[in-house]
Amino acid sequence: MNASPPILLRFNEIVGLFDEPLHTSCRKFHFPYEPPNDKDPLSHYGVLSDGTFPNLSLEETDILRDVVIRWETRHTACPFGTRYDTIKAYATFFSENYYDHSSLTQIVPRPMSRYSSTCWSVRADTLMAVGHMSLGIVQILETLSGFWDPSMGSAFVLDPRFKFLQILEEHHDPSVSLLALQALQTRTSIAVKRINAYLRYLQMRYAPGEIDDSEAVESLYSTVSSERAIFGQESGEEELGKLLARPQYKLAI
Repeated sequence: MNASPPILLRFNEIVGLFDEPLHTSCRKFHFPYEPPNDKDPLSHYGVLSDGTFPNLSLEETDILRDVVIRWETRHTACPFGTRYDTIKAYATFFSENYYDHSSLTQIVPRPMSRYSSTCWSVRADTLMAVGHMSLGIVQILETLSGFWDPSMGSAFVLDPRFKFLQILEEHHDPSVSLLALQALQTRTSIAVKRINAYLRYLQMRYAPGEIDDSEAVESLYSTVSSERAIFGQESGEEELGKLLARPQYKLAI
């Protein structure tokens, strides 16, 4: 039995998502890293032969290794279908894909439903893929921002408390469902850039020959100030309204 709280309500038995730590999901959804037989996932980031980064302990290095495993290696539950096997690959596809009302389906109320009347959901395969992607991105960004800047109390969070994902699970208004999907696409695009920037920064520190230093620093800090506003305290619908007031989301949606 999973001790972490479920993320979804109605479909969680099918999707199987829990608000759990990154290392837990790494063990659950990815092949274990077993040295010396396996290539170190951090090999192209400048890790030393003893499996650590300079001036970092093995425990600290393992945190970064779990991030890279979660982002770049195959997801064993195969939630993204046959075309994509990593969170990174699916996130890039999802942020650029086109969705409209045909992406939604009507569902009838069930005992675990939040609504007593017919409502709307994204298709099951989309909910599965977006759910697993969202969980992974939230875990990765939380870990990276906490690792590099523990004082950053309001770092970018893809989907605070998974409120947009819960709208995708079921909502009585299909227009709200579609807006939540499109807003999540825009936020995923931002998240992908931030994760890649953090990892470029990692390369800059430990494998400087692999990357342009100025690009890494600029990418890492370019959106920090604009993303530190308080977000995630209201209902999913209210948070969606806040996003739609931002020019970036108006243009994207």
